[in-house]
Amino acid sequence: MHRCLLIPELLSNIFEFQERKRELAILARTCRAFGDPALDVLWRDLSSLSTLIKATVPPHLWEDVSPRGLSEIVTLFFRGPPAPSDLNRFAYYASRVQTLGRSDVGRDGTCGEKIDPSVFHYLHQHRPTSAILPRLRRLVWNIVNANALSCINFFLGPNVRYVHLSLFAHHSQSDITATLDHIKEKCAALEEICMVDRTKSAVIAEARSQFMGSLASLRVISLTLGCRTLGYRAMVHLANLRHLEKLTLTIRALSPATVRDAHWNQLYPIPDAPFPQLRTLSVETAAMDFCFALLSLVQDSPVQTLHLDYDPYDSLPPPEYPTGGPTVGERTFQKLQFLDVSTPCLAVCTTLFKSLRLTAVEKLDVRIAVPAEDDLERFIAVVSRCFSSSSLTSLHVVQRSPFVGSSCHTSDIILPLLQFSKLTDMVLLPGGHIELDDDVAGDMARSWPELQCITIGAGDHAKRSRRISLAGLIPFAIHCDKLRYIRLGIDSAGILPPVNHAESTVPSNTSVNELWIGLCPLPHDKAQEVATFLGHLFPGLQLLHAYHSSECGQWSWRYGGGEVCPWAAVRKEILENH
Repeated sequence: MHRCLLIPELLSNIFEFQERKRELAILARTCRAFGDPALDVLWRDLSSLSTLIKATVPPHLWEDVSPRGLSEIVTLFFRGPPAPSDLNRFAYYASRVQTLGRSDVGRDGTCGEKIDPSVFHYLHQHRPTSAILPRLRRLVWNIVNANALSCINFFLGPNVRYVHLSLFAHHSQSDITATLDHIKEKCAALEEICMVDRTKSAVIAEARSQFMGSLASLRVISLTLGCRTLGYRAMVHLANLRHLEKLTLTIRALSPATVRDAHWNQLYPIPDAPFPQLRTLSVETAAMDFCFALLSLVQDSPVQTLHLDYDPYDSLPPPEYPTGGPTVGERTFQKLQFLDVSTPCLAVCTTLFKSLRLTAVEKLDVRIAVPAEDDLERFIAVVSRCFSSSSLTSLHVVQRSPFVGSSCHTSDIILPLLQFSKLTDMVLLPGGHIELDDDVAGDMARSWPELQCITIGAGDHAKRSRRISLAGLIPFAIHCDKLRYIRLGIDSAGILPPVNHAESTVPSNTSVNELWIGLCPLPHDKAQEVATFLGHLFPGLQLLHAYHSSECGQWSWRYGGGEVCPWAAVRKEILENH
């Protein structure tokens, strides 16, 4: 055997590419040199502790007990105290485990496993001076027994860097507070914590807040609350964490009364530099007051990515920024580059953005639930005022429901956006209709020379009265040499410039490979002319999406009793000439 295969570190790197556990087990039995490296990789990630127990502890010592014969609900027990020699094999493999548990535990713990607490006590007594899994670095506690929460203490140690903990109503208050104390005491180097709290106790909420604020080495926090909101005092605790880089807050199951009880206007001592290292902030909440108060705390931090998912319980207009607490200043979020917002309507975004100065934002992604009516014009005006024309490169406004609104917007709403000369992606699908013409198309092409993707309005809807002609695509071919994707409402009427003689003025743009025309009636006798024009204008075109009538599906190329749609002939002609 080559001497390089005697180096354990090299073997470990090689074995990490083997994903099948059966093959790793075979490698472990191949020779003595392969044994330890293969076993380390084989047992490094353990989805459930019961798997290790059943594989290493003699079978006569343990049993699965099913209450009332329900085989799908079993609890692992030891029949009696095991002898030290009975657990030697367990300890041999337990020392290799670095990750325990799965993070997809259900809302009620249904995806976890049940192990009687006495099992943990027996395993701990075998080696009382160390953790049950001494090399453990990532712990997902998915033991769902109501009385087993405190047993997490037997797995904690100085090597643990990640803890995923779910707290449910069936856990006692004393067990929860004791567990938080154990984590704080034994995991001084903890870097990441993911906590799901579905309890209602104010005492537990306060203990959780102080617990997280005391973990000085935390870099990542993910907190999901099912029954309570997060108070301003708790946010101040988190603001003191000097190394926190990523914060994810999911606040669900709130009632309007719970939101009103948050008391955001109460004043607490605020750190001089709150969230000094925060880079990514994600918030999913039903309380706009909470969003405003949180933004007031992070406005001076170096946040680069902000995700906000606002899903209210009622249709009340969004509140203004709180007047009794800290306010959001005009010079804020100077490091923010990516802003992702999901709200019921654009009015929320207008309220959210109007007091901000987002000069560094490069990508703005907005998703709304209902079609934008009168809100769209006000929203675009706020965007043109709050975002920098030299920084914004991507603007997405998309209605996420399939319902298409009846409102029709004029091309004037596009004019404030022409100042953003660095745009590479323009997606404007607000649920209504946006009327464009050749003049506006020319302005867009000249104003956005870096454009790579453009999608504006419901181009497949019959209610649009003004559309871009096929000749109106010429400015995009001239000025946007990086353009790959076009989705606009096109009208096939009008005279096309000739392309088959030496004096032709029609340019060619080889970068465009996908064109969505939508609903665009096309006479049969014009199909050849359109195919020749588009084939010359966009010689690299690979996908053409268009249909002749509203009764013809978007992916169908036949209509009226099986007759071939003229656009099918256009597509065939273009593809055959490549």
